[in-house]
Amino acid sequence: MSELSDRQLRAVEALLVSSSVEDAARRSGLSARTVHRYLSSGEFADAFRERLRTRVDLASARLQSATGDAVECLVEVMNDQSASHGVRTRAAVSVIELSWRWLETNEFEDRLSALEQRILAEAR
Repeated sequence: MSELSDRQLRAVEALLVSSSVEDAARRSGLSARTVHRYLSSGEFADAFRERLRTRVDLASARLQSATGDAVECLVEVMNDQSASHGVRTRAAVSVIELSWRWLETNEFEDRLSALEQRILAEAR
């Protein structure tokens, strides 16, 4: 991203915290037309996606670090006899749904990895 101009860097930063191109243009002191033009540039779009991916990765890491506490909370609520039936049921459903999604994701990753290995082997 070092090859971007200062104006483009301002636009990237503004896009990351704005809800629209127009808002990003205001925040960066550029016209919306300029920001749109930047977005149509491959180098700028790549730099923006890279920064966005980095932010998403950081947010994902924070969520992953809280997963144990979240599961503990759900199990605690699910087992809390003083909680309403609705709250306990919702906690139980969440535990089941999340477990199922985790299993599906792992199975998908295993299958994808096997396919990738097979494709690599056939390419040799």
